[in-house]
Amino acid sequence: MCDECKNKYDKSKKESYKEYKKNRRDNREQKFYSSKEWITVRDIVRRKYNNICLYSYYILHEIKYVDYIHHIIELKEDWDKRLDIDNLIPLSDKVHKIVHREYDRSAKDKKQMQELLRELKRKYEKEFGTNLKS
Repeated sequence: MCDECKNKYDKSKKESYKEYKKNRRDNREQKFYSSKEWITVRDIVRRKYNNICLYSYYILHEIKYVDYIHHIIELKEDWDKRLDIDNLIPLSDKVHKIVHREYDRSAKDKKQMQELLRELKRKYEKEFGTNLKS
């Protein structure tokens, strides 16, 4: 990525994160997302999947950089899975919004999306392997 594109990407990412953070209300979640433990695990997941959005890669057939590390089972549903690498998937901003729309549509749609996300992780790990323990 050239410097100009990188600067645009970084600025867009910051703005997107500010909006996301503003909409996140749970104070415990806010603290968690600033913790050393989360930052470490988040970075491990980014490296494990080569900093690409798995949904974009397999479903949209395009390569997009990661904007979010998403909890497949949300924190509000199971706090104990917050640092579980098997519960985390890298997503672009666009896909993160798609995923949450499905989560909000119905319990059935949420469950289907969660299974799809798990399947994308399995597919990637089978296809490319991984040098990091999940």
